[in-house]
Amino acid sequence: FGMGNETEWEVPHSEKEFYRLRMSRFYTELDFVKWLDADRIHKAGPGLFYSYSDAEETAGRFISRPENGLGENDLAAHAYAGVYFKYEWNTLRGMERKTEEEFAGSNTFPTRGMHLKIRAGYFAGLNQQTDDFLKVSGDWVNYFSFSQRPRVVYALRVGGEKLFGNYAFHEAATLGRTENLRGYRETRFYGDASLYLNAEVRIRMKQFQTYLLNGTAGVLLFNDIGRVWLEGEESEKWHNGTGLGLWFSPFDMAVVSVSYAASTDDQLFNFTLNYQF
Repeated sequence: FGMGNETEWEVPHSEKEFYRLRMSRFYTELDFVKWLDADRIHKAGPGLFYSYSDAEETAGRFISRPENGLGENDLAAHAYAGVYFKYEWNTLRGMERKTEEEFAGSNTFPTRGMHLKIRAGYFAGLNQQTDDFLKVSGDWVNYFSFSQRPRVVYALRVGGEKLFGNYAFHEAATLGRTENLRGYRETRFYGDASLYLNAEVRIRMKQFQTYLLNGTAGVLLFNDIGRVWLEGEESEKWHNGTGLGLWFSPFDMAVVSVSYAASTDDQLFNFTLNYQF
């Protein structure tokens, strides 16, 4: 869709293939993160990574148009090696902590607690088309409820990203769909920095048990808001997506959800094997 906070559709929504991007990507990292306490609430440490990306300039699509706003080297192959440092603070107690899985909570229905993640990574370019840059990101999730065995849980998430230096467009701070802004296409907005707020109400409607299947089901209501910033662009616009959905937790081991989100930009159904956050 181009770079910036106010990019618009240039074709009918039925022709969404116009904005699709084909890209070859490879990423690997070596993690040295350690737990900092016996309760495993805090962990931090450095790591090393290697990243390779090569975007395809597909004829007839937006990526091949002069007005896409990309630089001369943006569509060349980019290879980086780098180092990062990350910190996590997780107070979600009583949860079944499966190795680095993103869903968290007893019976996959978190009711109280918070999870903070901060990461800073330095990207060192390995070929002529790549420059060095720094990427800093953060994500903070909070769960609230007001009874011992709540049926209603309020989930709030705030996060963002900032890049310093000359970066390739596919490393930009982005907003979209299942990541942080429902009601918009994947990676709908690209910029030097991003900020988003996700608010969700999760209602546990029914627990059931049969000979073949047992688990928990419920509904969710949500509102997402966010924007990106791009050097040289003057924009005061914030993007907003609202929707509702159903979630189901078979055997209280995982979560399946389907939702509908609407915005001034699009209307989309999402099917995920998890909550949004």
